[in-house]
Amino acid sequence: MAENKTEKAPVSRARKEGSKKDLIEKVKTAAGALWVDRLNSDKGLAGVSNKKLLRLQAVFAKAKARFASREQIVDAIVAAEGRAKDADYKKHFGEWPVPRLMDRLAAAEKSKKAADKKAAAKKPAAKAAAPKAEEKKPAAKAAAKPAAKKAAKK
Repeated sequence: MAENKTEKAPVSRARKEGSKKDLIEKVKTAAGALWVDRLNSDKGLAGVSNKKLLRLQAVFAKAKARFASREQIVDAIVAAEGRAKDADYKKHFGEWPVPRLMDRLAAAEKSKKAADKKAAAKKPAAKAAAPKAEEKKPAAKAAAKPAAKKAAKK
């Protein structure tokens, strides 16, 4: 019982893009201003695996489609985490590579979405409890009126 693999190996996907040099050039052009130079100066991108190059190309394309600069990615992260005013927290993302920033952004957005969903689930319960409290108030007022009338008669 062999599994049917639908995804091709990284080598064959890289060959679709052309040669490895072509793939490296596509990664560099996709990176543009988002790139942080953290490569080994001797090897460069030539020493990077095909799988990683394909992932870099996909991440940079996604980042470039959503954001124009690294600062915008960082701003989106801190906004999703609710720490937009914390300048020191923003600085700490300064040297992070774009794939790590995009992963952090995805995690922050997922966490925020879950928190919003949880808060939305709690709101209807709070609204349901509020009418019960209002129903009790008129009954209390009705009981208070006869007591006030009795006090006035004496």
